[in-house]
Amino acid sequence: MTLDSGIITLLSAMTEASSLFIAAAGLTLVFGAMRIINIAHGSFYMYGAFFVTVIVGAAGAGSRFCRTRRWCTAAG
Repeated sequence: MTLDSGIITLLSAMTEASSLFIAAAGLTLVFGAMRIINIAHGSFYMYGAFFVTVIVGAAGAGSRFCRTRRWCTAAG
């Protein structure tokens, strides 16, 4: 593993961890305020992640994974 790929892997991991933290913090805040578990919060998170993946893939700025998947591109 080269230094460049190590840095990219580290940044990718930090990005994924921050996304999971935002979802977990949202669920915690909703549960703390309402004292019930709001299951719809997770589905909105998944909708947002899917649409961002499609938009980034359509813009041509996606990762290698997105460029190899047919549903990531607008032309798909």
